[in-house]
Amino acid sequence: MRKEVDYMKKRIVSIVLVLCLLVTTSPFQVLATSNQSQQTNSMQNSFEDVNENDWFYDSVMYAVQNGLFDGIGEKNFSPKEAMTRGMFIMVLGRIAKINTADYKGKEFSDVPLRSNYAPYVKWAKGKGITMGVGDGRFDPDGSLTREQMATMTVRFFEAYQYEYPKVSVAGKPADFDSISDYAKEAVLKLWSCGLFTGDDQGNFNPRSKATRAEAVTFSSRTDRLVISFLAQKDKPPVVISGSVDNSENEDDEVVVKTHAITFMEGNNRMGQAVAQEGKPLDKLPGNEITAKDGYIFIGWYTDPEFSNPFYAQDPVMTDLTVYAKYEELIKEQLTLSSFALTDQNPDLSFIIQRIDSGAADVHNGILLTVIDGSDPVGLSIIDQGNGTYIVSAVGGFKEGASYQLTLANGYIFKEKLESIRTASFTIKKEEVDNLALNNEIIFIQDTEEMYYTIGTAQPVPVLYAAIMNSQTSEALTGTFDFIDASLLKSGDVLCIYEIVDPRQRDYTKFDYKDDAEAYVEVVSVNGLTVTFKSLDESDAEKV
Repeated sequence: MRKEVDYMKKRIVSIVLVLCLLVTTSPFQVLATSNQSQQTNSMQNSFEDVNENDWFYDSVMYAVQNGLFDGIGEKNFSPKEAMTRGMFIMVLGRIAKINTADYKGKEFSDVPLRSNYAPYVKWAKGKGITMGVGDGRFDPDGSLTREQMATMTVRFFEAYQYEYPKVSVAGKPADFDSISDYAKEAVLKLWSCGLFTGDDQGNFNPRSKATRAEAVTFSSRTDRLVISFLAQKDKPPVVISGSVDNSENEDDEVVVKTHAITFMEGNNRMGQAVAQEGKPLDKLPGNEITAKDGYIFIGWYTDPEFSNPFYAQDPVMTDLTVYAKYEELIKEQLTLSSFALTDQNPDLSFIIQRIDSGAADVHNGILLTVIDGSDPVGLSIIDQGNGTYIVSAVGGFKEGASYQLTLANGYIFKEKLESIRTASFTIKKEEVDNLALNNEIIFIQDTEEMYYTIGTAQPVPVLYAAIMNSQTSEALTGTFDFIDASLLKSGDVLCIYEIVDPRQRDYTKFDYKDDAEAYVEVVSVNGLTVTFKSLDESDAEKV
């Protein structure tokens, strides 16, 4: 993350956060009493269930006028109904003013591509604001609870680098043990800085549901926070050092000469940092800033032609504008940016190498995600020197659990391509003798652009296993075009799946009958065209 944020920004963000986001057992009624910063009276109220005497009236008018909320039907806002997860993510995306056209494609099995919240869910997943509820699902129609709201809010603040208030509240909620493990850290962050408080008994009430009235008030205040922050963004940074070490004049201030470093992507400003003259920046913007859907971030350069690289260790002697360099990825390439391991021992470890001196700190550059809802585990990162680290789980990974290890820019898995940033793996469960997938299978997720021609039949958009079932002793053959066909060879076994990776499925809870999955063998590769055949019983050992 950017370390240098000017003092004025911190003060403004902290003050506005304290005023806007203090949440109690009735979390949003407190906020509703303050004056609105923008005029909403000019908007005609079209809702029959909202009147001017309601504590949430101004917030509803503001949110509708600014495109944050829609009504339920033509004449109702339904303020007493529960806020859903899909609604809340959509509101956060509208506050962030995302371009929905940039977020297309499949993400979760229960989020239809044509739903109005689909692009917002994809945005939130990419920003790390939501990880879903497990098993490839998001549960968009589920009611939003306080602990979910806390988690999503913290991730939203951190994704956009908002500062927490400089307040310290001792202790923790009386019902802390009843908070879900995934939400405990987020709740503690908001609790310790005073953004969340408990009821009269000191309870957080993590399972309580937020109504639309409460959510619209909170979201309206959050939107004003973002507007206020962005309004300060273009002001020139000023850095004032602390007092002089002089007993006769202790209150004197020293003005330190500083320079601004502006980070650009083309003509788009990504952010700004401040460094003292002659000193380097401690860190460059991290993956949360440089991540761009469909592209690989290469590095920073002091010229738009990308001929002079800029590193975090370079002393800053003048104001600088540096430019982000990217290389475009075609959509299908992203499906091959990972590798998989199945039925591994709990003591599994990975060798990670740092290839960019300007990369984020190793503890911020490695993310472990629990895929199947198992209890979280801590990572052990041992520095071997020369930019090499051994990564494993403290006490070992949980038996039977599924994980995903993701690396930030500047880190790679040893002996893997630089484009491979994710390892998906499962840990075997000794007491259960399950059939394991062959580690040599190549998993490819179906995309909207992929069509499959079987024999002389018309092309089909999805490859179901039933299509490949032959009624004769001869194997069926087919073709499809694939941008990374050059990476495949004759004899490779492919698993082509539609939504949820078979390695991450939990068949004890779901049947995945609507999620296509087919195993085929590559016969030949000609340019971008892959010819494949069906597998028969004699090929069982291949899967």
